[in-house]
Amino acid sequence: MSKKHSADFKEMVLKKVYERKEKSLQQIADEVNMSFGTLKGWVQHAKTQTLVEVLPTPYVRVVVVFN
Repeated sequence: MSKKHSADFKEMVLKKVYERKEKSLQQIADEVNMSFGTLKGWVQHAKTQTLVEVLPTPYVRVVVVFN
C-alpha cells in the first residue's frame, strides 16, 4: 500500500539520515516505519538537489549536498 508523506516528514527523515552517527539507512527506515527502498530513493533524490534550510530572519543557511 502506497502512502503519501508530508514535506515535513520527509525533511525530518532526511535530517535523521544526514545527522546519523553509526546508524544504517535500514535502521532509520525501521525507526520511522517506512520501507528501505523509499528512504534510499529520497536520499538519492536529495543528493541531486540543493537543500535550503530557512532559519529565523534574517539568517538563511544554504546546504549544498554533493555526491
